[in-house]
Amino acid sequence: MDSAAPDSIAAKTPSEISSLLSQRERPPSTTKPSTTAAQGLPIDYAAVVLGFVVEGGRSRWLSNDEISDGVFAAIESGAALSIVGTLEPWSAHP
Repeated sequence: MDSAAPDSIAAKTPSEISSLLSQRERPPSTTKPSTTAAQGLPIDYAAVVLGFVVEGGRSRWLSNDEISDGVFAAIESGAALSIVGTLEPWSAHP
């Protein structure tokens, strides 16, 4: 993952807000973040949580292509919460 990337990026459209969440030191929350600010407004909220990949007994962060493919798939799915990669076991993260 890009070390310069912020922990949360929000993309806004007139009726949808999506957050991209990542965390290096502790597992990112997989609970839907509060949408208090959007209550009463016709806004759909979705969270996309970035994890990591385990291959051949080793782990690595997601590549830029895996992140973008996963985020596009999550947005297209319309799910309130999507996880790209894996979060478990967190002790195996890079």
